[in-house]
Amino acid sequence: MMLTEILDVRTYKFKREDRVLLDANIWIYIHGPDARGWKTEVYSAALKRIRLAQSAIHVDLLVLSEFMNRYARIHQGYSRKKEFKEFRGSPEYGIVAKSIAAAARRIIKLCHLVTDGFEAVDIGKLIDTFELECADFNDLVIAETCRSENLMLVTHDGDFRESGITILTASPALLRP
Repeated sequence: MMLTEILDVRTYKFKREDRVLLDANIWIYIHGPDARGWKTEVYSAALKRIRLAQSAIHVDLLVLSEFMNRYARIHQGYSRKKEFKEFRGSPEYGIVAKSIAAAARRIIKLCHLVTDGFEAVDIGKLIDTFELECADFNDLVIAETCRSENLMLVTHDGDFRESGITILTASPALLRP
């Protein structure tokens, strides 16, 4: 396993040559329905510094999909609908879908799209790792995308601790030795 480098996003000095992928949880903190609190402040400030440094921000379809689905499920939690499919079929969801689509468009406008998909990753190795380590498959794909595209991952997700990539975070759990 390659060594994971974990850096504090609050003190990292972004450079023009940096290439970053923001995880879905970061986009939720910045553009989600509950965008407030210390995580929103920290990661919004980081995004501002990334943009000021003119670092390349990337997004792939998996991260965008996770963001959009999580956003919808947060709203479903606010609704009186018990089942997600019931919520998705409601008039209320139409209003939520407009908000989600607007947020997704803002993200895409800021980012370079990672489009390699299957060609960029060793899918067989990922499936083997998923099976042997009982790992989150989406997290494995994101980490492999970061490796293959030479991207640093901005995340608050502790599941990336052993990923073998460079992580920028404000997560106390990740920053703890």
